Amino acid sequence: MSRIPLVIATLASLLAPAAGARGDDADVARRFVGSWVYAGDDVEQQARLEVIDDTVSRMFGIARPFARRVMRNRTTNPSCFHIELDGDSIAIVEDDDKPLWTPLDGSPVQIDGWGADQQVYRKVVGDTLHARSWQHNGGGTRVFQLSADGQALTVQVIIDSQQLPEDMIYELTFRKD
Repeated sequence: MSRIPLVIATLASLLAPAAGARGDDADVARRFVGSWVYAGDDVEQQARLEVIDDTVSRMFGIARPFARRVMRNRTTNPSCFHIELDGDSIAIVEDDDKPLWTPLDGSPVQIDGWGADQQVYRKVVGDTLHARSWQHNGGGTRVFQLSADGQALTVQVIIDSQQLPEDMIYELTFRKD
């Protein structure tokens, strides 16, 4: 998969002008509210590791062991998500972390992440919820998609960096707690 069309499409949807969360965006976001427990299996975790290994195998030789170790350590999935909505603000909490509230309209919030300034935003795109964080050397987007019955949550993880030969993309599955 070429990373340029994916990056352009993601950026276009994320950088679209927003004048505050529209009512329909809040309605969509409200469907995600609640606690979600990891429900994936070994096959799903193996797929994540294979994506890492495949991507890293195309990097410069000396960088491979370091990149593989970093990507495996930083892409571990949370055991659960807690999604909260308060007016036009949303928090997506991993495990037992503290909530980080961001505007639902996609306006970025500045935080200190991984020892560097980092931007974080969340917004509704169609019937999905996008959560993005990025800093000077790359970033990640999580695209949350609900099942038709609202009891299962698929999270597509997209990791992009100029240091990677292409975006890393994998999925995680959660169930309503």
